[in-house]
Amino acid sequence: MLFMSSFLFSQAQEPVGVAVSDNISSILQPVKARKPLFTINASGGYSHWFMADIPDNIGPFDKFYLKKLQNGLNVGIDVNFFVANFCAIGVKYSLFRAKNEAHDLIYNFGNYTRKGDLIDRLFIHYIAPNILFRVGKPTGKVFFIFDGSLGCLFYMNHGTDYEQYTVKGAAFGVQLIPGIELKVTEGFFVNYRVGGTIGTMNRCSLTINGQTITINDAGERLHRLDLSIGFRYKY
Repeated sequence: MLFMSSFLFSQAQEPVGVAVSDNISSILQPVKARKPLFTINASGGYSHWFMADIPDNIGPFDKFYLKKLQNGLNVGIDVNFFVANFCAIGVKYSLFRAKNEAHDLIYNFGNYTRKGDLIDRLFIHYIAPNILFRVGKPTGKVFFIFDGSLGCLFYMNHGTDYEQYTVKGAAFGVQLIPGIELKVTEGFFVNYRVGGTIGTMNRCSLTINGQTITINDAGERLHRLDLSIGFRYKY
């Protein structure tokens, strides 16, 4: 009994409270927040398409029709991964769409005339890997952004010029988009950008009346100027 009493007394004198205190301190230490690595940006706005030069020998109505077709809307989305505080790499997609139409036009076929429609439904898609630069104080609310990419432009026009037709083609393109980005809340930003796209489609296909022909000297410029507003989320 004396031996057991001495053993229990010695165990009770051990500073077990130190170990408990250390465990509590380690649990209560603040966890370091993870920096956002991914960013998703969705945007939309107005575009002006710099098409091939309008011929001088066409009528005023045709000139007015083509000039109206130069203006349209753009939408886009890009996903990037930050490899540094100021630089991210990723992939992007954008779409330019324009349309115009005129109905009940008089078509002259020599010995007779007929009424017909003139319609254009234009789509220019752009897909590319891109690099994003973002400059500003980490704790600031205003940032300068620059987005650059080299990818592919895909042209498609579903049209009617008395008869229905479809034109398809592709070209290499470059897109450069600088802008300003404002912090709204933690992880959410709004940006205003002015960007340019450059590309020329030299070859395309024309499908009309069930027949497809290849045009090797199209020379259609796909250049455009974009004004857009975007919303970026970082996580």
